Amino acid sequence: MEKGTKEYPNMASVSSQVSSVADETHKNLQVDGADKALELVDGETLDFTREEEKKVLRKIDRFVLPWLFSMYFFQYLDKQTLTYTAIMGLKEDCNLKGSEYSWVGSVYYGTFLVSAYPHSRMMQIFPESKYVSFFGMLWGSTLMCMAACHSFGGLMAVRALMGVLEAPTVTGLVLITGKWYRKYEQSTRSGMWFTSVGFASMLGSILAFSAYRGHEETGITFASWRILSLGIGGATVVWGGCMFAFMAESPIKAKYFSDRERRIAIERLRDNQHGVGSHEFKWDQFRECLLDLRTWTYFLLMVTSQIPVGGIQVFASQMLVSYGFGTDITLLVQTLPSGCLQIICAFGFCWIGDKYRHRTLAFFLCMLMSIFGMGLMVGLQNVGSLYRKDVQLVAYVILMGSSATPFALISAMSASNVVGHTKKTTTNGIIFTGMAVAYFIGPQVFDDGPKYLKAKIVALILWVVTVLLLGFYFALNKWDNNRRDKKQLESPMEKPDNIEFMDLTDKQNPFFRYVY
Repeated sequence: MEKGTKEYPNMASVSSQVSSVADETHKNLQVDGADKALELVDGETLDFTREEEKKVLRKIDRFVLPWLFSMYFFQYLDKQTLTYTAIMGLKEDCNLKGSEYSWVGSVYYGTFLVSAYPHSRMMQIFPESKYVSFFGMLWGSTLMCMAACHSFGGLMAVRALMGVLEAPTVTGLVLITGKWYRKYEQSTRSGMWFTSVGFASMLGSILAFSAYRGHEETGITFASWRILSLGIGGATVVWGGCMFAFMAESPIKAKYFSDRERRIAIERLRDNQHGVGSHEFKWDQFRECLLDLRTWTYFLLMVTSQIPVGGIQVFASQMLVSYGFGTDITLLVQTLPSGCLQIICAFGFCWIGDKYRHRTLAFFLCMLMSIFGMGLMVGLQNVGSLYRKDVQLVAYVILMGSSATPFALISAMSASNVVGHTKKTTTNGIIFTGMAVAYFIGPQVFDDGPKYLKAKIVALILWVVTVLLLGFYFALNKWDNNRRDKKQLESPMEKPDNIEFMDLTDKQNPFFRYVY
């Protein structure tokens, strides 16, 4: 016990604190910044059957996942609107010249970048579901304003504001996933709501195609890209309002649970070594986050894996046009086949991560698929004209289908391996700042059209670096788990009751084990 105490000097005070808290009355249980779940458990554990847990999990899937799926669906659809409108007349109607279109794509992520952490901090104060849905209504309204733009300046202003308003969405969805699901359920559920990317891609293509062809056939003077912006923005406002009104903030406040089911929902979270979060900001957790190697590994993984995606998302339609496809066919080809593959990849690789309890393996396989697709693009772009169009289309589908999935895998990795609510919100802010950096840089890398050879080579290099970072992440987590197991064998420590709900970090809690 003595060695264990030296290794984790806070354990004696933690054990004492937990024991004293357990003896307090129900109304006094929220002390010293403990997790809000501690008040509900009342210092006791609850036994339940596997069947009872399955029933609770089915309820969570039924009442939580659809909201996460739909909110990310609308965010991705809103982001893709710029890509569709680029070949529907936006560039001509707004008189975009030179690199102005690239900057319209990048400014969104510039303002996203500076907004990501402040939003993460605010979501420690306000309920994540309310916060995300409220800003969803605001960004939908802003997208509708894009229909009124007639200049580069107007587009820049609208896109900059959208970056600020959309910044809390993914961070919020990751935090919500972590407070409802066990750690070996989180990757699969993250994959489930991330499949909305594929559905949004397919529906977006159909909507854009319909607006474009309808505009051509009817001859109306109101531009098709303006119609698309109004329609998608309006739908986002309506859905954001529904989520704000009807989604439960946490298992504690879910009205569709009985009292016993609510307790089971909280007890399930013990495996995660955290509950539903604490409102108290803790400077020690903030400092620990900044000094943790994993924090910056997540950041670098997001940057290196997503810079190519940031460029491809903005220039996808123009890449396909350069292969010889017309505008109407491009709008369909761009995302229908790749959208189907995105759904398969997002769910499949995330499911592998949970099923085999090996997130880095799932990530590695996904990166190999992306590297293969980009390798085809680079290696076969100069084959005969008869085959070039078809080969590039196949490579494009493979690339688009797999390259966005690391985003979901990184989100699931951090959701499972970062605990302590201040540390978790801070880490998420840093991770999604990395995403903003990647998506800001991405469009600037794609400056050598129409073949974009330099950009494709840069993408290959960055993805190889991503694979190397994955190897480091795997080794770090495996080493740390082995070290903790060894300490426990040499100097066994008795686990204090309800330590899971004391809002300790992964480093402070010696009973925590990393998922790799």
